[in-house]
Amino acid sequence: MSPSCSRSVKYIDFNHLILLSWNICNTSIVDLVKLSKIVTPHKLRQIFPSSEFFILSTCNRVEIYIYSDTPQAVFQSIKQFIVCESPGEEYFSDSGVFLEGMQAYLHLIKVTSGLNSLAVGEYQIQGQVKDAYKNAIRDRYIWRYLISIIESALRTGKRVRSETGICHNSGSLSFLAIDMMLQVNKPMKELPILIVGTGRMCNLAAEYFIKIGYESIIFFSNEPDERGTIKLKYKALVLPISALPERTRENNIIFSAVSPDTTRIYIESLGENWDTFSIIDLSVPKYIFRSDSDTSNVYLLDMEGVQHIAPDYLPG
Repeated sequence: MSPSCSRSVKYIDFNHLILLSWNICNTSIVDLVKLSKIVTPHKLRQIFPSSEFFILSTCNRVEIYIYSDTPQAVFQSIKQFIVCESPGEEYFSDSGVFLEGMQAYLHLIKVTSGLNSLAVGEYQIQGQVKDAYKNAIRDRYIWRYLISIIESALRTGKRVRSETGICHNSGSLSFLAIDMMLQVNKPMKELPILIVGTGRMCNLAAEYFIKIGYESIIFFSNEPDERGTIKLKYKALVLPISALPERTRENNIIFSAVSPDTTRIYIESLGENWDTFSIIDLSVPKYIFRSDSDTSNVYLLDMEGVQHIAPDYLPG
């Protein structure tokens, strides 16, 4: 970042900074998905064309950071906009957390350090903040003030992770979900792990499964022919998602984290042994559904399940 764009936060007037935050602890997964489609950068630019803003949207949070000469007026404008965009669901505008000034900045530091994550200390969030930050710079939604604030929060978050013990025994949401599953079921290590998706969460899951002794991995992708790097990295097969049912075996582990545009499925469509599987589905919205008639005891952990278990979870 050029010196002309970046300045120390000690020169920032934090009275101009506000934050609206919705996360998995106060908002359902379904509502987070809806909010992410309502509060898009293009729409917010139309509401306040002269203010800087930064949207952080992940699988378990939607947050809007705004730096404005009229922060209270901007806040009321966003609330009114959300009410207008979500008829019948006006509670959206009041269900989030509103912070201002230094409290908003400190919240961002907690986010970048992993203190505000379901898997405390997880490092994925740093990359997610950086990606959203780069996009905001590219599209000119932020300039000198929010650039300084976000860069400072990223540096501080990195220091928190490196200079404290927070990252010891921590990992990612993928690691946490896998550990939760293994507390209940420990399928045979001879069976291949079936991973649906090839994004960051799926890569982290593959790395963790290999680390704990599950060496055979099969990935399923919408674009298998373009996943040569994954084939080499994990010495794995990469097959079309449509091939998943024919590759399942009794007692398989299935891990999924797919994009919202992937066609959703019911658990019974996974093959004749579906009721013996251990399934982790971290897709948002969820990828694998139980049917209304399903009375099986199949293990299916999704994001809402992680949300309920995580606060009291202690790894073995």
